[in-house]
Amino acid sequence: MKQIFLYRDPRDIVVSFVYYIMNDFQDDPTYSYLAKCTSQKERYLSDIKGMDLGIINYPNISKWLEKFMGWREHTDVHVVRFKDLIDPELQRRTVSSLATFIFKGQKGVDL
Repeated sequence: MKQIFLYRDPRDIVVSFVYYIMNDFQDDPTYSYLAKCTSQKERYLSDIKGMDLGIINYPNISKWLEKFMGWREHTDVHVVRFKDLIDPELQRRTVSSLATFIFKGQKGVDL
């Protein structure tokens, strides 16, 4: 089965995660921990280094990302950088590459 592995720059992941938790998902277990931080930088560093929440141990960003990196090596996985999908100069080539990966070898599809 073909799969698409879409990834982001880890710095963008950290910024998005902290923003999402602080503004849209205050029921998340990390909210209380992040809310106690005295600055945005401290929140980012907490996400980067990991958080010990007592019952739950939220891993550091490197350990969290490690779970997914092996996917890049599979032949049935097409790797796409998120930034390439939103960059006007790279978008067409990226979408074309995705279409080729998805439809290659299918009858009735002319690439």
